[in-house]
Amino acid sequence: MPKNGPGTVAVHTAISTAGKRPTRINQLFHAVFESAEASLNITTAYFVPNDKVAADLIAAAKRGVRVRVLTNGYRSNHKVTW
Repeated sequence: MPKNGPGTVAVHTAISTAGKRPTRINQLFHAVFESAEASLNITTAYFVPNDKVAADLIAAAKRGVRVRVLTNGYRSNHKVTW
């Protein structure tokens, strides 16, 4: 695996709220997952992907993108009840 040097790693932070329609974070996830070429490193306290986000992640992995999701624990990714 090549080492990352200055200017080779893109970092993006975003704020979003829960909702039934596509939220800002879901739109951002779609754009980033679709354009990823080498790796995706997602760090979030609560990662509850909807079906579209999960499908985008799976598609990225099938393209050979290394996908890693770091949360605060095993039980932090349960389905949220609205």
